[in-house]
Amino acid sequence: MSDNEQLSDTLSVREAVIDAVCEQLALGRTLSRICCSGDMPDRRTIHRWAAKDSDLSDRILTARRLGAWAMFDETTERLMNATPQTVQVERELAHHVRWTISKLVPEVFSEQRGNPALNVTGNNFTIRWMSTGDEGSLVEPKPDAPALPEPS
Repeated sequence: MSDNEQLSDTLSVREAVIDAVCEQLALGRTLSRICCSGDMPDRRTIHRWAAKDSDLSDRILTARRLGAWAMFDETTERLMNATPQTVQVERELAHHVRWTISKLVPEVFSEQRGNPALNVTGNNFTIRWMSTGDEGSLVEPKPDAPALPEPS
């Protein structure tokens, strides 16, 4: 077998491994559990491959985001079927999954409310000062809400 054929075989095996890893991540399985299988490389190898290949890194992130939906579904089912003996464990799992999916799919699961004057992207944020024409978009306090004390 020539060197080119060996390289081609190695790349096709690697691509098959990557496809399997992404498929399992999309099902909500953890990378640690996936890599415990005897026919899979360890986590460090997957991380090294992803660090060298931005397309692979994007594929893995997309698969993890899809997996967040799978985790949400599974956790919802577990909570719905919880018994008095298991409800605390299921509740703890639900808290963990809620935190995880709020990070992986923030546009759907984030608890932060959208603020038109604040734009957050990655590690950057922009604050926009509202002009008098934007006042209509401000949230008015409810009439029965307690007011601030008058200054003395």
